[in-house]
Parts: sequence; C-alpha cells; structure tokens
Amino acid sequence: MNWHILVVLRILIGGILGQILLKQLSSAPSRTRNIVWQYLFTGALAFIAAAVTQSFVFSWQVAIVAGFGVLSAFAGYCHWRAVDISLSKSALFGPGGDVWAMFLGFVFLHESKHLNPLLWVGLVLALGAVILFFVSKAKQARQDDKIRVVNKKERWIWIGLAIGVMIWGTSAFLTRYLVVEIMSPWTFMMAWYGGSVIGSFAVFALAGKKEAGEPLGRRQILWIFPRSAVMWISFVLSGWTLKYAPITVVQPIFVVSGIVLSTILGLWVFKEVKQLSTLEKIATAIGVIGGVVIALSFRQN
Repeated sequence: MNWHILVVLRILIGGILGQILLKQLSSAPSRTRNIVWQYLFTGALAFIAAAVTQSFVFSWQVAIVAGFGVLSAFAGYCHWRAVDISLSKSALFGPGGDVWAMFLGFVFLHESKHLNPLLWVGLVLALGAVILFFVSKAKQARQDDKIRVVNKKERWIWIGLAIGVMIWGTSAFLTRYLVVEIMSPWTFMMAWYGGSVIGSFAVFALAGKKEAGEPLGRRQILWIFPRSAVMWISFVLSGWTLKYAPITVVQPIFVVSGIVLSTILGLWVFKEVKQLSTLEKIATAIGVIGGVVIALSFRQN
C-alpha cells in the first residue's frame, strides 16, 4: 500500500469532512449524550472490524491501549467544548500533540535514522508554517476574548485540551510501535475505542445534567453516526499510514494540513473570520510546500 494515498485520504476525510461534522455536532445540545453515542458507534465499528479480521487479542499491551482510550474520551469532550467556543483557537493546540509524537519517535523508536537533507528542509518549512499560524491565531484569540464574555471555567477546557493533544500524540507513537511490532491495526482500534466507550460513560456521569441535556431522539442519534464513521475511518487511515511511514514523516504533514484546513474552514464554512491575514497566507503557502517536500523525502521499502 502506497502511504501517500493513505495520507491524502486521511486529510480529505478527517481534515475536511471530519472538521465540518465535528463543528456541527460539538455545538449541538445534549453534548455528553452525543459523545456517548459517538463512541458507541465507533466502538461498534471497531469490534465488527476486529471480528471480521479475527483480530480479537487480549494482552497487557491491549490493556494499555484501552487505558489511553479511556483518557481519549475525556480529551474528546474538552475538544468538543473548545471547538464550540472557537475552532480557530482550538487549532492552536493541535501542533503540540504532533510535536510530542515526533519527540517520542525520536527518543524511543530512533526515527532520526530517517532524516535526510530533503526531510530536514520539509521539517523546517513545516515548523515555520506552524510558528506563523500560531502567532496569527494567538492574535485572533486575544481579539475574540475581548469581544465576548470569557467564562472562567473555560480555562479548564483549554487545560484539558492541552492534556488531550498529548494523549493523542502518544497514541500516534503507540500506533507506530505496536502496529508495526506487536498487533494488527484492527486490534489496536478495538482496544482504543473499547476504552473510549468506557471513558464516554464516565464523562457523561461527571459532566452533569446541564451538559447531558435532554434525551436524544432517533433522528438525532442517527445523525451522530456519520461523524462516528468519519472519525473511525480517519483513525484507521492514520494507523495504516503509520504502519508504512515513520512518525517523523507523517505527523508534520498531518499537523500542517490540520492547521491550514481549520483556518480555511473557519473562513469559508464557519465564517469565524472575514479574511486570511497576511501571516496566514504566507504560512499556508509555506506549509503546503513543506508538506510536499516531506512527502517526497521518504520512500517506503
């Protein structure tokens, strides 16, 4: 399987369609009920895939993945709350998880062996794009806070999101290590989303009645399924990509595409901003070039 195809599909499905569905669902009432149903659907898809591929394996590694899945549900709740507040501001946190994943890859998987001059150029360009986006988004976030009433409880949402992106960064590292060395992607997905189902019920219980809202109707529940399917497919594509290409190559492409797409969607789809700033235009161009250079720098054996 050509990993470039997997990356493109992951960007199209998770980066565009997933973001649109997430923004709509995160602002819907009965938030924690939505989260529970989302993870029930993704968990069902993961278990069906594991059954079809005969990938039911139980070990201490599976238990660790399931534990991170539980934590991921809490991170997902914070992400939903953050996206509902501001998609642009929440995009500031994304690069942290990818940088953390790359750090873990360098330290524990010795992925520095994949570095070559072309990859270095791509990484520098990607880092430059991230810094420019961060500066621009930080300015925009400060302006947003000036024109709306900021709830003091929101700080816990942003702290939770910061911890969450580290959890997701760790999941990329675990995927690269476990899927290549120990278990199939289907086993990994089963463990991850099995844990997420448990975590979602904990979120529902702890977040309170206000976040739970009114019980969902049949149509509302069915509307959650497309988002769940996109989320699961995106995770599967990420797992298969990391099976064939190192974190050092994959994560920079994902982080740049994520920032660029969230900015464009915030402008054209969600109307959070009226136009791109000069910094964002420059960062978009640099990020796209950097992503292409990184993609050209690695050939799977």
